[in-house]
Amino acid sequence: MLRFFENLVDPFCDYPPNDAPPQKVWPYLRDQCRPFYRTLSVYCGILIAVAGIELAMVYGIGWFVDVIQSTPEVISQNITTALIVLVGFFLLIRPVIFGLDTS
Repeated sequence: MLRFFENLVDPFCDYPPNDAPPQKVWPYLRDQCRPFYRTLSVYCGILIAVAGIELAMVYGIGWFVDVIQSTPEVISQNITTALIVLVGFFLLIRPVIFGLDTS
């Protein structure tokens, strides 16, 4: 299992020959992070998905509370679909995205 994570980045990839590293901070960091660009971009995408999931969770719970506080006719029209969507969200989508975030 660890071999997968060990092989994500090749630390010994070929670099263009430089005698000296860049003298400014950001060019130096960009130069040193070159092997990690793909891994960092995937992880940034996962972090954006986690933030979107958190926002969707807050919105979904707020919408559900608003529906429950309304009249019985509105509850009977919206509650079954809302419960299926929220349960699917909390049992399927959210654990998968959070599992990707922790790995």
